[in-house]
Amino acid sequence: MLYDFSVEIKDDAGFIKLGTRLIMRLLKLKSTLCNDLGPYMLMPNSKMAAISGLYICYCDYVGKKNPNLYKLALNNVNKDDVSKTLYNLIKNRTKKFNRDSYEINAVVLSVFRFVDSRLNISNVFLSNLVAHLLDIQKSDIVVDFGSGVASFLSLIAASYDEPLMRHELRGVEINSEDANLSKMVLEMCGAKYEIRNVDFLKTNIDIFYLFDKGYVFPPIGLKADLSIVDIEKKELINSRTSSEWLFVLKALEGLKENGKLVALLPDGTLFKASDTKIRQYLLEKGLIEGIISLPTNAFSDSNIKLSLVIFSKGNKLFKYVDGEELLKDLPTKGLNSEEAPTDLFTAYNLQEVKKYSLGNVENVYYNLSLNSIMEKESDSSLPVLSDVAEVIRGSNMTLSNFKDEIFEGESNYQILTSSDIQENGIINYGKLVCIGGGKKYDKFVLQKGDVIVTTKSTRVKVAVINVEPTKRIVVTGGMIIIRPNKNKLDGTYLKLYLDSEKGRRALSAIQKGTTIVTISFENLLRLRVDLPSLKQQEDIASHYQIMNSKFEATKRELDLMEKEITNYINKNIK
Repeated sequence: MLYDFSVEIKDDAGFIKLGTRLIMRLLKLKSTLCNDLGPYMLMPNSKMAAISGLYICYCDYVGKKNPNLYKLALNNVNKDDVSKTLYNLIKNRTKKFNRDSYEINAVVLSVFRFVDSRLNISNVFLSNLVAHLLDIQKSDIVVDFGSGVASFLSLIAASYDEPLMRHELRGVEINSEDANLSKMVLEMCGAKYEIRNVDFLKTNIDIFYLFDKGYVFPPIGLKADLSIVDIEKKELINSRTSSEWLFVLKALEGLKENGKLVALLPDGTLFKASDTKIRQYLLEKGLIEGIISLPTNAFSDSNIKLSLVIFSKGNKLFKYVDGEELLKDLPTKGLNSEEAPTDLFTAYNLQEVKKYSLGNVENVYYNLSLNSIMEKESDSSLPVLSDVAEVIRGSNMTLSNFKDEIFEGESNYQILTSSDIQENGIINYGKLVCIGGGKKYDKFVLQKGDVIVTTKSTRVKVAVINVEPTKRIVVTGGMIIIRPNKNKLDGTYLKLYLDSEKGRRALSAIQKGTTIVTISFENLLRLRVDLPSLKQQEDIASHYQIMNSKFEATKRELDLMEKEITNYINKNIK
């Protein structure tokens, strides 16, 4: 048995060992068929030929076959020279496998990483975690709403050797080639299964889609035609709805009373304003059981931040596990170790796991991002920014609007754009563009002590004006001016706070977007700021400025020394 859900082995710390035998076998693939197939990975029809060739060998070996699948497999391995080569390679290699190897699906596992680009080692650990979260029982109907080549379902199929104890597995796959290949894979697993080759979003829900346990990993960023999508809750969706939620809503239509669904979703779905109605509906109906925020770069083949969202019925509270924080000290990052899913599963089931209610999120547009919830959880006694500073919108004009007013020479007015602010908040005043200016721009002119925050860029940048500007600097669009009340707030301290880990978390809670980050004026007004006494603020700011001056001086010395070394070399070696 490769993958035993029925046995939980606990160590002294009480952690559950997840699928140890399966993982160890995958980690030892260096001497298996996977290495032989590797050079063919990117060639046309290679996935089809690999599974088809494997299926033919399996049928010939055990003496039984599905006639239609067998015929299809023969056609697949004879499509071209690469397919024939792969088939012969597999046929020669599988002669060495004994009967047990076939029956427990070892040979199928040995080509998983080849036939499914999404199933590398980290994805296998993920599948293991998902299966445990679902708590799959032998009598359960299990549905994968995007089954591909049955990577997840075949792992479930391998959980029991006894034919009478096999799960009833169902898969939905829009790609006809993958649907047929998944049938071959599940045949080799000895599974009790049914695969439907349909467009799930356009399908009427019938008895096939009623399930005890389900899994959905929707295609990320799909552009769906909402006019032909068949979903009961159409009033929840709009033209900007994240398509991933469409798959979740559709799947939930088949959720049984005591059933459970796990969805792997990009983090954007948890906070996008266009998805607010969906999150509100799911929370008010008690359908969200919990969220596991996976660590950044959880998967070696993707840098998209993802979370597991667990759905069931009758939840008054929902659990939240911060995978980033939980796994930060593991030597192997992401989900590429046995410890990662073990720790996540254990944390999710602990009595003291953090739990939240509708009240924690209803005032922040039902934002389910971890940063938003943490910010909401923060001390409500902290002052909001608008209580300690005047917050001013920058001009709504961009650099292109000033093209007719740009001066080549000197001028009393300069313009500041977000690109003029370096990542560390430094502004090179000498390089700012000069314009003709006029009183119409005066309300956007910076003063000493002002703090500038970029509100539409790849990363939020914060700058403070520590000296009295020699010219009138006009702040352009995409930025906000914060003018501290000098009796309550020090500008340099505010910059340091916003640059700190705590401040970044606070900003993340009010920002939208992932690639281009945006912060609304209204949300910045409500930002809570942790303020010590004004004297403490000034002491922190003063000490920072001393340290920063030493750093800059040292940096200048190093730059000068580098030039001296270069000059010495060029002078003495000709």
